[in-house]
Amino acid sequence: MNKKYLSVVLFGALLAASAGTFTSCKDYDDDIKGLQEQIDGNQSSVTALEKQLATLDAAAKAAQTAADAAKEAADAAKAEAEAAKAAGDQAAADAAQAKADAAAAQEAAANAKAEAIEEAKKQVEALKVLLQESIDGKVDREVFEAAQTAIAGKIEGIEERLNNLDPDQVAEDMRDAKQAIATLMAAYENLKIQSATLEEYKEACLDYTANAEAIKKAVEDIATAQTEIEKLWNEINGEGGLKELINGNAEAITNLKNQTATDMANLEERINNQLTDIKNDIKDNIKPAIAEIQKQIREEIKPDLDQLHILVVARLSSITFAPDYIVDGVEAIKFSSLKYGAMDKSENAEIPTTYKFSTAALATASYHFNPASFKLANADYSYIDRTVTVINTRAAASKWVEISGEPVANAEKGTVDFKLLRLNAHSTQPEKSDVNMIALQATLKGEAVDKDETGAVVTSPYVSIYDDILDASDVRIADDATLTEWGADAHYATTFDACKLEEPRYKMYYNEVFNLKDLVATCFGDNEETNIHRKFPIEDYSLSYRFAVASSKYEIETGATTTDQQKWIKCNDAEAGLYQAEDFSKEAIGRTPILKVELVDADGNVVRRGFVKVEIGVTKSDDMTLPMTLGTLTYECSTTAATYEMNEEYIRENLYRKIANSLGEVGMSHEEFWNLYDASTATTAVTKNGSAYGMSAPSIVDGPTSAGVATKKIVWSFKHGELGKIGSTSTFVASITVKNKLASSEYPAAVTFQFTIDVKLPTFEEKLVNLKSATTRII
Repeated sequence: MNKKYLSVVLFGALLAASAGTFTSCKDYDDDIKGLQEQIDGNQSSVTALEKQLATLDAAAKAAQTAADAAKEAADAAKAEAEAAKAAGDQAAADAAQAKADAAAAQEAAANAKAEAIEEAKKQVEALKVLLQESIDGKVDREVFEAAQTAIAGKIEGIEERLNNLDPDQVAEDMRDAKQAIATLMAAYENLKIQSATLEEYKEACLDYTANAEAIKKAVEDIATAQTEIEKLWNEINGEGGLKELINGNAEAITNLKNQTATDMANLEERINNQLTDIKNDIKDNIKPAIAEIQKQIREEIKPDLDQLHILVVARLSSITFAPDYIVDGVEAIKFSSLKYGAMDKSENAEIPTTYKFSTAALATASYHFNPASFKLANADYSYIDRTVTVINTRAAASKWVEISGEPVANAEKGTVDFKLLRLNAHSTQPEKSDVNMIALQATLKGEAVDKDETGAVVTSPYVSIYDDILDASDVRIADDATLTEWGADAHYATTFDACKLEEPRYKMYYNEVFNLKDLVATCFGDNEETNIHRKFPIEDYSLSYRFAVASSKYEIETGATTTDQQKWIKCNDAEAGLYQAEDFSKEAIGRTPILKVELVDADGNVVRRGFVKVEIGVTKSDDMTLPMTLGTLTYECSTTAATYEMNEEYIRENLYRKIANSLGEVGMSHEEFWNLYDASTATTAVTKNGSAYGMSAPSIVDGPTSAGVATKKIVWSFKHGELGKIGSTSTFVASITVKNKLASSEYPAAVTFQFTIDVKLPTFEEKLVNLKSATTRII
């Protein structure tokens, strides 16, 4: 914890020092302030001079009563004038000092330039060191993230100060100095005004001389005051008297005025010259020096700051796992694998239970990258592995998993997803007390590393491997259509001998290509008790099918003849699973060969084997029905007989001339028909109102002989009493069906001759007619 606080303080100190470095070139304020104070001092001197002049004026007015006081005041005025002159000299000296201070400021700026650059470089390096320490784990991650935010903000502040650094600011400061000196000039003007006051004082003194003459005349006229006036006259006009003193003061005041004007003019010229020198110095030396400092900062420091900014924003700082599975409270990646041994070539070989190989479907491993904006192309990715009971710090590539394809940013979940292939699941299972674990490593490159930096690696926390492994008892080759419904009954036989005992599963046609691949699937049972089976995605496990005709003999005896069923079929495409009857020969019809399907891995090892029996047949056209609608029959007496027939002509027009086979051939003779269809095995049926009904059914009857060839017709004879209860109306359908005797025939497998008749009860009028007819027959 102390290390955390110390690191934050270090960052704060570095950033504070950085801010100070870039403001050192503006330290003219103190010098300008000193110059202003000197000018203010001169103003005070002028104010003091005004007060002394006022004292001289008061002394002049009291000259009659205090000549000594007037002389003392004049001396004081002269002393103050000399002080004003000295103050002017001091102002000139201060102006010279201002120039010297400006030169010193220029030199200080030049020194600050080099120091600022060097100090900024040190700070950048310090920031980079601390950044690397954070990445290397030497600095607490929370400290780094807090400092990282401060760095980003401070960098922006430094760049803003660099961009906003204005060389004209110094010129503005110097304009303030010029304004202060203008104040001094105003004091000078006030001094000139005071000089004018002294001139008026001189004139007032001269007026006093005229008054003295009047007083002298009055003294002569006033006897009572003669002694005092005479004494006063002597004091005024005598040697060293007041008049002499006043005349002397007037000259001194005039000289002071002239000297002050000259000195102030010289002072103004010297100040203006000093200001001109200062402005030229700012223009020619200080502003270019500041521009040079800015240039060097941009060239020498800003690239490092830019690189640091890139590293702060673009560098991957951490990787955390985003689990989809928790196994026994531990985050895990779930892998589904199939372990197997290569099956023997024998077609009666059993599925091995000794496992030498394994294959797996791709698993998804999701991670959170910090920052989320990290460019995935700025790193190379790999996995390292370890068993938790064996401390293993090697950074070698994992032998348990490998990355398939490129990582994908999942915007919806905010994760980076990797597709992983489990390797060697059959041989890398840990001991009971151990757990296999893996970690993702990102080796940074591109924008994510500093120039000349190598070996920057970010590693995720280790997560456990959970293996869901299928073995010999799980996976089977099966029928796709009945897989989920029949469960284990959908499985193909696993040996040739077992398949010989099964009935044909599929029917194929002698004149068509048979596609077994469209019918086959691989399954595995999720729950043996409920017999639920699912399709096994063989492509996900890098498996494929290989088709062939079983090479073992399958001989069937028919009477005295033994036939090998395998000779009547061939495989056209071992990958596509296409078969055909040998030469598309009709002789193959009725054969039941056994086909072989093998599930193989990428190296050709047989993982599973299945056998299926097919029957070679023919494509027959649809069964045919020859209908005859008889209309309505009125029920009479129970003994009344009814006979209906399809005669030779009706059958010829509606059957012999219209029957067609699957090859598109239409028509045959009555002799061909009855030679093909077996009348001796014909089946009959009668329905009443849609339900099976027992009564006389149609029959096949030989027709008259013509040119020695027998013909046939269909006859339906019955008595009304067989019809049973009729109700309002009943519909009867009577049929007789003959079957095609040849399995190899493309004609319909069955032809049905069908009679349809409606039977109703007679009306009252019909009963009267029937009764009358019966009476007539009796008479």
